[in-house]
Amino acid sequence: MSGSYHGERKQSTAHRSNTNAEPHRSGKRYRFAHSSRRLFLAAGTAAAVFATVKRAAATPSDDALIIALSAEVLRLNAIVDDIAETRIEPFEDEFKKIMLGDNRMLLNRDEQAELVKQAFAFSRECGHEAAIEEQDGVWGQADTVFKRMMAMTCTTQPARAAKVRALLVHVMHAGWRGPTGPMDWHREQARALLGEFAGMSAEDLANV
Repeated sequence: MSGSYHGERKQSTAHRSNTNAEPHRSGKRYRFAHSSRRLFLAAGTAAAVFATVKRAAATPSDDALIIALSAEVLRLNAIVDDIAETRIEPFEDEFKKIMLGDNRMLLNRDEQAELVKQAFAFSRECGHEAAIEEQDGVWGQADTVFKRMMAMTCTTQPARAAKVRALLVHVMHAGWRGPTGPMDWHREQARALLGEFAGMSAEDLANV
C-alpha cells in the first residue's frame, strides 16, 4: 500500500516467484488485528473523530487536529485489517496451493508459469485480488493522514499520546501492541519509554 509495508507488517504469502507471473502484489502487505481491537478502531467514524476534537477543544488548534488525524489513522487501519481478515486471508491457502502445485520444483519453467497463471485467475475470480487492491487504497489514505499528523508538532500530552497510538497501529503493528507478556523485551522497553514521554500508562499502551 503505497509507501506501505514498513516495520513489522505481515506480508501476504502469495509472492510472485517467477518473472512470467502476472502483476498482483507490489511488495505491499496486508495484516491482521485482534477482532476486539478491530471493532474498537472501527468505532472511529466521523462521529468519533468529532468527539475527539471536542474533547481536545481546550488544547491548541494544532493539537486538536493531531488528535483528530490520529483517530482517522486508527479508523482507516481498522478497515485495512477487516478487509484482510474477511476477504483476503480466507483465500490465501488455496492461492498458495495452486501457485506451488504438488511438486513445483520438479516442473519446468513453462509449467511453473502455468501454475502462476492459474493462481492469479483464481485470485481474480474469488475477489482476492480486488480486495488486496482495495486494501492498498485504504492503506494509502491512512498513510497520507499519518504523514500529515507526523509533520505537526505536539504541545500537549493528549496529542503526544494520539501520535503514539497512531504510530503503534499504522507503523509498528502486532509485535508492538497488546499485553507485554508475549512481547520482545527490547520492544517492551521502547514502548514503555514512548508511553512515558506521551503520558500513557501501561494499561493505555496494552489497549492500543
